[in-house]
Amino acid sequence: MSDGSAERLRLGKEVEGLRRALASRPMIDMALGVLMAAYRCTPAEAWQILVDASQRTNVKLHEIAERIADSAHGPAPSRPVREALQAAATRHTATRPRSGPSTSTSTAKAHP
Repeated sequence: MSDGSAERLRLGKEVEGLRRALASRPMIDMALGVLMAAYRCTPAEAWQILVDASQRTNVKLHEIAERIADSAHGPAPSRPVREALQAAATRHTATRPRSGPSTSTSTAKAHP
């Protein structure tokens, strides 16, 4: 393979990855919002919760994000994902007293 062909292949893969990232970003942002509301945490903490839960469940981050965002208007994520989210929230927001998802009667559901 020539240097030009290898570079085109590399650039094609990079473009494909960037397109996937752009397509999944809105879902990730929605999931971050759900986590921030449910756990009353900062955007940075919500990001760490999402990353942590993804790593501990061995589920891709964008798939966890989709499950969380979908839970705002549908069924809760699976038990392993919920447990990983709760454990991650406890780890990443431990400096502030909190017993778990908000139990307020707001319009957002508190089961990410």
